[in-house]
Amino acid sequence: MRIILAPAQCLEHEERFKRFRRLCQEGDRINWSCQKSAKPNDIYLFYFAAPKLQISAIGVVAGAVDEVENDGVDWATGKKLWLCDFAPAIWLKNPLTAAEIKLQPQLLRWWQGKPYFGKPKNIVSPEVARLLVEAILRKNPDVARAIPQLGDKISGSDLPSLSRDVDNDNAPPDRIETTIQRVLRDTKKSADLKTKYKHACQLCKRRIEIPGGFYIEVHHVRPLGDPHAGRDTLENMLVLCPSCHVEFDKLAVGIHPDDGTVIDLHGKRRGALSFRKGHRLGSAILGSVSKQ
Repeated sequence: MRIILAPAQCLEHEERFKRFRRLCQEGDRINWSCQKSAKPNDIYLFYFAAPKLQISAIGVVAGAVDEVENDGVDWATGKKLWLCDFAPAIWLKNPLTAAEIKLQPQLLRWWQGKPYFGKPKNIVSPEVARLLVEAILRKNPDVARAIPQLGDKISGSDLPSLSRDVDNDNAPPDRIETTIQRVLRDTKKSADLKTKYKHACQLCKRRIEIPGGFYIEVHHVRPLGDPHAGRDTLENMLVLCPSCHVEFDKLAVGIHPDDGTVIDLHGKRRGALSFRKGHRLGSAILGSVSKQ
C-alpha cells in the first residue's frame, strides 16, 4: 500500500471540482485521474487549490487503471491520461491546509520540494506519510473507521480510536502511541556551554530565573540530522533564551556572513552575539548558513 499526493488543481475546472466534492459527500464511487502504476489499496490524498490550498479528500484505489485520450483536465499535459475508481472516496470535513502542513519541520522540508506540482507523486518517506496520516486523522477521526488500512501507516499497531466526547469539554485529551526517532545530543556539552554563559542569552542577554535555578536553551546553527547534517559541536552552538531560539529556528533572524551580526528578515541589524573565551562559531558553519 502506497500513500500518494494527487494534485487536483481545479480552479479552472470549477464544475469538475464541484462534482468530485458532491460524489464524495454522497458516498459514491469516483472515477478520477491517477498514476499509470496505480494499484488497488493505494491511498490518494487529493490536494485542491480550491477553495484554498489544502488536502481536501482521501480515496482508496479500487479497480484497474484505464488509459484514455487526455482532454486537458487537471495536472495532465501529455497525450494520455490514466483513470481509476476510488472507493471509498471521502471529502474531509476538516481539510489539512498547506499552512498546517508547514508547521511540522519534517513536513515543511518535504513541502519545500513542491510535491503538489505536476502529476501524482509517491510519498516515499515513511515518516512523512505517517505524519500526514496522523495530521489528517486527528482532524477527521471518522476517516480511520472508513479506511482502516490507514492504521498501517501509524507505528505501533492498529489505529486506536481518535474520537473524543465532543459534548464534554472536561474530558482528558486522547493519547496515541507512536514510535519516533531522535537525534542523540551531547547533553553534557550543552550543559557546560550554558554554564559558561551563566545561563544568559548570547543575543539579548536575558537570564530567566525559575524555581531552583535558571532556564536557557542551546541552538544548533546548522540543524542536526537530515538534510542539514549539522554537528553536535561547540562551534555549531549558541546559548539562547526561548524567544531568540524560536526566531532563529523559524528563520525570523539570521547571522550575517560578513560581520557575524544578527539581522532580521528585512536585513535590519538586531544586535551582536556575545562570545566568551574558548567559544566561537566555526567559519564552515557560518559559510553553510549563508547559503541557506
